[in-house]
Amino acid sequence: MHVNEVNKQKVNRCIQKMNLEAFTLQSIPPSGILGVRKYDGGIEVSIVFEKKTDKSYDKALEDLKAALTERKFGVLWEMNFKDKLQEKGLDFNQNFKVLEVCNPGKAKVVLDRHLEAGYMLPCKMVVYEKEDGVRIGMMKPTRLAGIMEGIELDDVAKEVEEILAAAIEAAI
Repeated sequence: MHVNEVNKQKVNRCIQKMNLEAFTLQSIPPSGILGVRKYDGGIEVSIVFEKKTDKSYDKALEDLKAALTERKFGVLWEMNFKDKLQEKGLDFNQNFKVLEVCNPGKAKVVLDRHLEAGYMLPCKMVVYEKEDGVRIGMMKPTRLAGIMEGIELDDVAKEVEEILAAAIEAAI
């Protein structure tokens, strides 16, 4: 079987498993920022939702935390890889902060339905610097829930994803 055909079959299985809506290659934007990339012979579906902002790193981080608080999500833990790696004597000079965020009510719904879904909790969000600006992003709860077989969390995952995406939009 040709490599492109194998890739196409893998992508189609992935799309079916994650319950993605049908779409055509013509409808896919060229940028991976929106979570889908074209490549020769198929598509790549990302588990990341990310937006670029013109704000400084510190301002973007501050605004994201405020937007999360407004939406009843708390930051449980945060770590900047820049600081941690430098602390270990490694040369890394870009800010890349990981935030673990949670809404207790939503987490309880997830855990009550399927305790094993706790592997996906809390939600991960990031704020980081690149050469061309600051980015704010998250792991998509709908994609994470979609990879766990036999677990029906589509409704709560979609709701959480929409809330977190709105927080990102508010912060940019």
